Amino acid sequence: MDVWAIGIMTYCMLFNRLPFSSPNKDEIKNLILTQPYRLSKSKPVTAACQEFLAGCLEKKPEDRITIKAMLELPWVTKSEEQLEDDIKAMIENKAKAEEVKLS
Repeated sequence: MDVWAIGIMTYCMLFNRLPFSSPNKDEIKNLILTQPYRLSKSKPVTAACQEFLAGCLEKKPEDRITIKAMLELPWVTKSEEQLEDDIKAMIENKAKAEEVKLS
């Protein structure tokens, strides 16, 4: 199983775009090797999801999360109710942060 591919597919499903993109294949390879992926500010994700993506999209294959460890991460093991609570809390925190900026 290719953990990197799981990370790419998950990123695409969450953000509707690739984490590394260019019309030039050599540039894509360079971006993958040298640049970090970026999370979308307009589509925030929970800390548990960020942990999942970081493990899957680790550049060094030897440091990348294993399938076994991936299946034990909170983003995979939490119940639907727990995930909904995380999302609600994240949205509330974002709203509070925006209120502070406006003050």
